[in-house]
Amino acid sequence: VEYLKILGLEYTSDYIKENNPKNLATINNGKTYIVPDWYEISHPIKRNINNSLYIPDSVGITKLWKSKNSIDVYGLLKTSQFAGLYSDEKFEKSYDIVAISKRVTDSMYYSDVMVCGSSDIYNSKLINTNKALLVNSVFWMGRIDESTEFTPTVITNAPMMTSQSHHNTLQLIFVVIIPFIIIVAGLVVWLKRRYL
Repeated sequence: VEYLKILGLEYTSDYIKENNPKNLATINNGKTYIVPDWYEISHPIKRNINNSLYIPDSVGITKLWKSKNSIDVYGLLKTSQFAGLYSDEKFEKSYDIVAISKRVTDSMYYSDVMVCGSSDIYNSKLINTNKALLVNSVFWMGRIDESTEFTPTVITNAPMMTSQSHHNTLQLIFVVIIPFIIIVAGLVVWLKRRYL
């Protein structure tokens, strides 16, 4: 938490409640998600993301400054202006859900840190549209060329088919022959040690 403050960012004390129906979505699992808005900035993480992102329960991120001590801070994703904290119950503020802190030193070394308000933001099991955000984030933080294409491989669960004779041979090897070899090797070692 203290390191985040050095980077110019801070988490809110409670979870965000979005109060604008346009920024909410209920997925087929029955859970309601925040549908955040992008800041009007150009950024590699936004590349090829055409669908809405769905964010599970999230705390807010407060930007402590815009630029200070060679650290620039800016937001990527935010709630509507009708959001609030559960503990506050005032729904009249916009909160950042994803923010970036960029540090540049005299030696021209720079580091970027992306801070998310929800650890489930990349949960692609429930939310397929967030996969592009994950891929773009990894490419951006790893300084991978934007022209690199990432095509996920679809793996099908095909059962392994064997004939009955092949099955019997494998069973004989693993149930009888290999244990027999291990027992014989153990006896040889035991006898050598006993009579030496």
